Amino acid sequence: MNMSTVAATHLFGSKDGYQTLASCGINSEEKEELSGLGFGQPMPSYFAQLLSHPTALGRRLESTGRYAVTRCFPGQKDDAGRATLKLLSLVIESKAWVECVRGNLDSLLVDPNVWDATKYALGRNVEIPYLGGQLKASKQDYLLVDHWVSIRKNSQSVVVLPQENKSVEAILHLAGALDPKDAPYYRWGIRMLSPTFSGINIMTVDSHGTTTSSERLHLLKLEHPFRNEGVQNSWKYRNAIKKTGLPNLACLSAIGKVVIDTPDKEPSAIAPPVVSRLSRLSRLLLSRQSRLLLYVIIIFELLLLLANQYNPDLVVRFFSGTKITSSDQSPDMNSSDSQKKNDKPK
Repeated sequence: MNMSTVAATHLFGSKDGYQTLASCGINSEEKEELSGLGFGQPMPSYFAQLLSHPTALGRRLESTGRYAVTRCFPGQKDDAGRATLKLLSLVIESKAWVECVRGNLDSLLVDPNVWDATKYALGRNVEIPYLGGQLKASKQDYLLVDHWVSIRKNSQSVVVLPQENKSVEAILHLAGALDPKDAPYYRWGIRMLSPTFSGINIMTVDSHGTTTSSERLHLLKLEHPFRNEGVQNSWKYRNAIKKTGLPNLACLSAIGKVVIDTPDKEPSAIAPPVVSRLSRLSRLLLSRQSRLLLYVIIIFELLLLLANQYNPDLVVRFFSGTKITSSDQSPDMNSSDSQKKNDKPK
């Protein structure tokens, strides 16, 4: 029987400065992790769209292992009359996140009962209807996880996708398509104002926000050639594997890993250059052959230099293709010897 999930709540906002305004079922360590904007500095035009186009993020709370989903809303004006944001956070047990919630994040983020600000302000729990768990992995899930696996070694790296509906849909769907062991560690963000929020794997940045390439930020496209051999083969043989969701990331990371080195442009395709595909022995032989050829060229040049010094006519005839015989050489040599004798002082 599918059961609803009761989630703890946390409200972060500003009156005379940003702080925790209310909470229910949240300990002090979790409050510290949930207290912080991280969305970036909003522009006035940004507030109007928050109700119709959710800005949200999901991540595992390191202090307890529970999963938090935070959505951003317009807040009340502070004591200085400035517009503010308020962050409403659901905190869910990891097991409930994997089995009951992650299967339909699109519905979760627009459910008015789940995001009733009054419940958060009064410090009450929120009931989440059953949304499902494991989803069948699509081509887009494989493409997204290909990005993730490529940067997984560096926990501070972030994949930033273009702010498009298909990017948002792909990021939310991936939460349900991941292997159950990986699902609690998936850190995502949609329509963020800034990519500076720590600990996010994949996100989109709102058009009102700004972002630039860096060593940590990888501005990439959803559609791209596979870069990781493990992910590519998993997609190719998915029917034979007969697995609904994606394979475990640890397995994918161990096979044919390709790390993204250039954040400001698309990385090279998965196929390595021809030279890199040569075996170690082949590269060694190629190196020895190159050295041998160099030695032959040097010796040949030295021989030409010597021949040109003692018999220039012989060199000319050699390169013109004229047949050289011993008789051709004798007169020259005899003439040279005779000349030397005549040059001797009497």
